[in-house]
Amino acid sequence: MQEAAEQAYTLLMSWPEDSGLREGITRCEQEGDRITRQIIHRLYRSRIAAIDRGGIYALAEAIDDVVDEIEEASEELAAYGIEAPMEQAQQLGDVLQDSARAFRRALDRSRHLDTMERETLEIRELEHEGDRIYRQAVASLFDGAIDPMLVIRWKDVLQGLEDGIDRTRQAMDLLSGLVVKQS
Repeated sequence: MQEAAEQAYTLLMSWPEDSGLREGITRCEQEGDRITRQIIHRLYRSRIAAIDRGGIYALAEAIDDVVDEIEEASEELAAYGIEAPMEQAQQLGDVLQDSARAFRRALDRSRHLDTMERETLEIRELEHEGDRIYRQAVASLFDGAIDPMLVIRWKDVLQGLEDGIDRTRQAMDLLSGLVVKQS
């Protein structure tokens, strides 16, 4: 998730000059799918309590969902033929990247059942920042007298980025719940 978010940010900052970064994001998504399948297979064969397996499975799926949103947004940039970057999309990419990094720190801390309060709070604040940027971006699309098709295209990309941020928060909530159960 962190790698995909970082690549998405780099893609948004260099769009359209470095559109090849989409391939790296797709590789992240495919690797995420492989890891998720591997986790599910291991859970099936494990002796972990069913309730814990369900939580771990939900967390793996939530992380995979974030990467799916990132890949979809990156693919829409190309599929829609978007010709120039949008500042708010770059800002959302930055928030998404920061959210993924905070989640990674929390995941690392969870292995030792450490507190993740700082990361939880950071991700919540980043989600609110993402919501604010998204609303501002959509409003700016409708403020200008631009091509309605361009509005639709950018709205889809912006929505994908914002959904990725929201799903990172959902993954954080699941991770926090798992850690509380283990404590």
